[in-house]
Amino acid sequence: MAQASPGLTGPRVLVVMDDPLAKVLEVVLRHGRYQSHVTADRAEFSRLLSTWAPHVVLLDLDLHPTFLELSQSGPNKAVPTLVFTRRRDTALKLRAFEHGAEDILRIPFLLSEIVARLYAVVRRTQGIEVPLLPRIRVDSVEVDLIEDRLHVDDRDPISLTLTESTLLYLLAAITFVASIVPTFIGGITLAWLADRHPRRGVMIACDLIRCALVLIMVIPGVPLAGLVALLFLVTLVSAPFTSARAAIYPDVLAGDRYVMGVAVTITTYQFAQVIGFAAGGAIVGTRFASVMPPLRKKSSRRPRSGNSRSSASRTPQRSRHTAMARSGAAVYTTT
Repeated sequence: MAQASPGLTGPRVLVVMDDPLAKVLEVVLRHGRYQSHVTADRAEFSRLLSTWAPHVVLLDLDLHPTFLELSQSGPNKAVPTLVFTRRRDTALKLRAFEHGAEDILRIPFLLSEIVARLYAVVRRTQGIEVPLLPRIRVDSVEVDLIEDRLHVDDRDPISLTLTESTLLYLLAAITFVASIVPTFIGGITLAWLADRHPRRGVMIACDLIRCALVLIMVIPGVPLAGLVALLFLVTLVSAPFTSARAAIYPDVLAGDRYVMGVAVTITTYQFAQVIGFAAGGAIVGTRFASVMPPLRKKSSRRPRSGNSRSSASRTPQRSRHTAMARSGAAVYTTT
């Protein structure tokens, strides 16, 4: 089923991507005042071409190669299509252009490149000037896509190296994977616990384990790798809890009460998740705002000799990278 972006009136963009790339593109499109639909279903894609009439299609050519031909043979007219590929094959790119691709982007990509390419395609093919907003803001942190800088409130901007920019996006992706992939692994390897043991006991045990893991996560000084590993375990332990809860529902709720109970559970869970992401982003953003500027001033002091760099000058730089990494994870989870 397609997912639509609410409340926007800009150019319509139809995204044919799987997560997590679809999530990244949704953030960019929402930031650029575009309307977007995300789908990977062929029938839904054909329906949206005729009823929604998108201005541009963003297509993962490696996973959905047949959609390019569909985008060029719609009921109204050929839709300009920006395709993404992980391959370096020149022949593949030539075939894509022959079949109507407007432009090609390689995966992995920089967000600034997506902003620029999409802006150019919309202006060239549709004559629409989309306001070019080079900054993505999350709470008190702004990421400047053009200058590769971080802006925190009214403090001095922090210039990012290529490594630091890449690290932000890498850690954001790792955070997302650590919160999603364990669900599938746990469902395969741990769901049987709900049938082998008392279900209420399984639910209580899973909650106690998750509570202990989260308490460890809030201890100051836990390294980033440890936080990601703990997040992985928290999500992994959720699988037997979910299985036991799903099995108990029919026993305690009958008829329409069962449907209502499932709906209330899902709604409450998603609402709590959004509140948790927002609160976590605000906390990390506040810590980032208080820690980064002093570290930046200290790390900007250059040693007199290139070979006499002391451990004192290296420490702020390492701390800076750690704070950058934590900020990158927070940027993704809060969006």
